Amino acid sequence: MTDPAEAKATAERTVLLRPRTDADLPGLLAILAACAEDSGYFADDAGRLVPHALESLADPRFSASWVAEDQHGLLGQVSIMPLSASEDLAYLPFWLAATGAPIERHCLIKRLFVDPQQQGRGVARSLMSAAMAVISANGMIGVLDTASVAESAMALYRRSGWREVARCKPTWSDGAFDAVLFVQPGS
Repeated sequence: MTDPAEAKATAERTVLLRPRTDADLPGLLAILAACAEDSGYFADDAGRLVPHALESLADPRFSASWVAEDQHGLLGQVSIMPLSASEDLAYLPFWLAATGAPIERHCLIKRLFVDPQQQGRGVARSLMSAAMAVISANGMIGVLDTASVAESAMALYRRSGWREVARCKPTWSDGAFDAVLFVQPGS
């Protein structure tokens, strides 16, 4: 027999993944601001959310974006884009050499983040799984980059079987850290 308290706790932890809508953007900006303050993700030198955050979330090059939510609200998000649409041209040789496949077969995972108060619940892993399901269904190879200071993100990618293929100067920051490039498991 199921304990009612256990059933209630399980229901409260239920996370739903769905396509992102424009109506989600204000809530996602609030989460991204919390991430900036907590870990420096999307933060300026003072630890505040960068001014171009909304533009980066609503990037028209994204082919798909998903959010995770529970009964309390949004928890995080992830987006994907064709690698050929990326402006990070300096990274292309590393990813292409690592996979041996042409650029048209690659898809870039972008803007993966989870509310710092909700981390450790498997939300990021669920968002990555949703992105990879679409990437794989389309015969593509997933690639991503992160900052070397994003230790929890790198730990997630490594636990999930992603392979680090290079470290180089980030194209998106003058920070004192490296961009770390990964390719999906099995590539």
